Amino acid sequence: MVRIGDTIDMPKYNASGEVVDISLTTIKVENFDGTLTTVPAKAFITDSFINWRRVFEKNVRRIKRSIQININSIDFCTEEQLEKFKKTNLVADYIETQEAKIKKQNKDNNITKGLTNVGIFRMYIQNYLQNNKFISKDLTLLVRQLDSVENGLPIEIYAFTNTSNWVEYENIQANIFDHIIAIAPEFDLEIYQSPSGTDIKKLLSKTNRV
Repeated sequence: MVRIGDTIDMPKYNASGEVVDISLTTIKVENFDGTLTTVPAKAFITDSFINWRRVFEKNVRRIKRSIQININSIDFCTEEQLEKFKKTNLVADYIETQEAKIKKQNKDNNITKGLTNVGIFRMYIQNYLQNNKFISKDLTLLVRQLDSVENGLPIEIYAFTNTSNWVEYENIQANIFDHIIAIAPEFDLEIYQSPSGTDIKKLLSKTNRV
């Protein structure tokens, strides 16, 4: 279950680091901040913990993180929007293919529906990750919707970096989400965040002017 040299996380005992000593009764962990935590050996049987050994053996690390889309910004695409989105190579083929399918379905079923900006955005992220040299193509790569919450519609990225180095992993993940957050307005989508004091002041200022 655990060996010397393994990297583990055991929040109940504030242990997050490398196993440096194992005895019959205790297991000693050197945390990432340099401190030492001694955990009862039996706790590794009775309590839950994460062992990152296989991650380091495969030299990959998982990204499992989401952004919240403001539901009020989600809508069916107009012809003008579709023409604008087609200028982005990562989704141009997808839009062309889906438009043809939707037109046929609408005709066959006598209904009217179309592509949504959030659906095209998801496909953009999927193709962006597929073309990212720092993302493993041999493991699961998924961009999906989670259940709507009070903060909006979560879009989750589930993928693996092709390195287990912690510093490199954090940089890769940050660059990916920097890009996703910055590109969202191009699809007429808003990233949700709780109103700040500044937002409220601006709203009150506009109301007073009216």
